Amino acid sequence: MRRKFFEAQPFAPACEEVLELIGEVYAIEAELPGWAASTGEVRRAALAHRLAVRQQYSTPVVERIRQWALAQRAAPGSAFRKALEYMLKLWDGLTVFLRIPVVPLDNNHVERQMRDMVVGRNNLRRGRIPSGASGRRPGAVPRQAAGPQPRRVRRPGRRLRLEIFGAGEPTVDWCARSRASV
Repeated sequence: MRRKFFEAQPFAPACEEVLELIGEVYAIEAELPGWAASTGEVRRAALAHRLAVRQQYSTPVVERIRQWALAQRAAPGSAFRKALEYMLKLWDGLTVFLRIPVVPLDNNHVERQMRDMVVGRNNLRRGRIPSGASGRRPGAVPRQAAGPQPRRVRRPGRRLRLEIFGAGEPTVDWCARSRASV
């Protein structure tokens, strides 16, 4: 969401205000202690503290962001209008972190890990090799010549669940939680 407003800032100076508000939310989040390495009662206390701080300090700032967005007017098709519509369309998902303490403010760390996997996979698929080497690897067989590859079952949410809850913790049924709140 922040990126959309950052890209629209040269055309709409009003974006500066929302970028400052988003910066306030990140500053509040940066002051929170880590919880992922702790276990048991210490982890529960850290998560309770995280939720309390988010509800006390982040919720008013997030509400100011929403009120600001609803008060803005922009030309149809402009980058500023697209940024506003994008934010308001995804508002429920953007505010999940205010209700569930284990949800991070953004998913940048997961996207970075996924990008590394995709870039590595694409490099192997296309026969690219690291810079500094010359030509293909000796004895490399193009993927098509090796025959059909077995189909893999992909579970994109598993990485995030493992990072949030660890290997031994039970997973949360996000759908049941959202159905209960409706």
